[in-house]
Amino acid sequence: MRKGIIRFSAWMLAVVLAIVIPLSNLGRNVYAADGSEIYTITGYNTSNNIKDSAGNTISGQTYCAMYSMDTPNGNQYIRYRLSDYPGSIFDSCSDSHSRTWTNEGKVFSAADDAEARLLLLNFLIKQDTLDLHNDTCQHIVWGITSGRYCDSFYNDGSSMNPNTADIKAQIMADPFYTFADYDAYYYFALDQTHQHTLGSVFQPANTSLELEKIVIDGLDNTENYNGIDDTLGFTIDLHIYDTLGNRDVANENFTFTHTDSDGNSRVETISTDASGDLSLTIMSGETVAISGFDSIYYRFTISESAANTDSTCNLDGMNSSNTGLTDNGDGSYSFDFSQSYVVDITITNRHISTDPTPVPTQTSETTTEATTTAALVDSTAATTTSESTSASVLGVARAEETTSAEATATPTPVPSGTVSTGESSVSQSSLTGIILILAGAMVFSIRHVRKQQKI
Repeated sequence: MRKGIIRFSAWMLAVVLAIVIPLSNLGRNVYAADGSEIYTITGYNTSNNIKDSAGNTISGQTYCAMYSMDTPNGNQYIRYRLSDYPGSIFDSCSDSHSRTWTNEGKVFSAADDAEARLLLLNFLIKQDTLDLHNDTCQHIVWGITSGRYCDSFYNDGSSMNPNTADIKAQIMADPFYTFADYDAYYYFALDQTHQHTLGSVFQPANTSLELEKIVIDGLDNTENYNGIDDTLGFTIDLHIYDTLGNRDVANENFTFTHTDSDGNSRVETISTDASGDLSLTIMSGETVAISGFDSIYYRFTISESAANTDSTCNLDGMNSSNTGLTDNGDGSYSFDFSQSYVVDITITNRHISTDPTPVPTQTSETTTEATTTAALVDSTAATTTSESTSASVLGVARAEETTSAEATATPTPVPSGTVSTGESSVSQSSLTGIILILAGAMVFSIRHVRKQQKI
């Protein structure tokens, strides 16, 4: 009978694992082994053939970069900047097709690699203005990545084709851009059998976005107040949109560096969900620097989170000294990061407190007059009544305001051109409930078997 109990327990454990493990994987973000987002590419030398991990199509022209490998056909990629891609930019020259592009077995130097990357960057920027002598843009890219346009390729006494020389001269003509001016996306094929791909050109981000939070009371005095119990902080929701790729920035990691008024710092990494949303909690007096984006082409929408349940501390407004904020009229604010390299936003919360002084409002006008009259009779008692009544009125008003806002709030409109996506997820509480139910069933069954054994 003991063996029967063991077999039954093992069977129940297998059932638990079979249910819980698949459910826990439903809401998982899609990342490569190094934490990078996974992209899918189909085809080349065409537009809009790259999708991010949420299925959003990324706008822009793409070109394959390694002639000797297979062309993309729904393969998985991770993304680098062209400037800091860690591998060699040159074709491996691994088959006979590559011999039409470069010398078999030629070894390129680091200087060759740096030259080719800048040639690629400037070609992508200037391609529409160049005379390619009936050649194609894709062939020019293959020629550069195989070394055909590098100076060292012709140092062995061979001559450069006149067309090639002219095209290179056009690429290098002023203005000649460096990676301090522009960069480009370089998509790396994870299977190592399909061609790596060049994507959109962008302006790199030189600094991070900074958010500063202050809390003021009804008399505009700054105070150290963080929420329900002075420790939970104030939570805001961020929606991040890529204005260059015309997509929600889904399943991407961003780094948040929190610095308090004493200079102490803590760092956290938060990833956006499939819709480009994330939640950030800021403590009073903190400045939060956000980094992790490549380009300046981002649109941020900031709003108060529904997670804030304290009705006495709410979003009062936002302002920025160096970028334009748009009030969306629904309690959220938006701005395009491309408007400035440095974005410094101050988030202001108004805390309605009863200590030390009640906040004067229009709703308490009648009560204040009555209290003033009563003060002629008993000043001490009148003061107590005034403070208590004002605090009560303010608390009710704020609670009603919060309830109304929650009832009528609508999601921030998705920017034009955004592909609507969804992501399956299972809450932690649901999983815990399933486990507890199955565990209870297991215990009940074991006890039942033991009773039968005794009988």
